[in-house]
Amino acid sequence: MTVLGAGGGAYAGHTIEKKVKMKTAYVIKVHMTDGSYRTVTQYTRPGHVVGDHVKVNSSQLISA
Repeated sequence: MTVLGAGGGAYAGHTIEKKVKMKTAYVIKVHMTDGSYRTVTQYTRPGHVVGDHVKVNSSQLISA
C-alpha cells in the first residue's frame, strides 16, 4: 500500500505542477492579401476580431 500511495502522490504533484506552469496560447490564422494563410501564435489575448485588417510583424499582429 505504501508504494501505491507514493505513486499517487507523485502523480498528483506532477499534475498540480503542470497546471501552475501552464500558459495559454492563442493560435490565430491570418488570411493574407495574396490569398495565402499564416498562423501566428501569441501568449497575450489578441485585441482583434474576425474581419479586422492587420499587419504581421515578427510573428505579432499590429492594427492596419
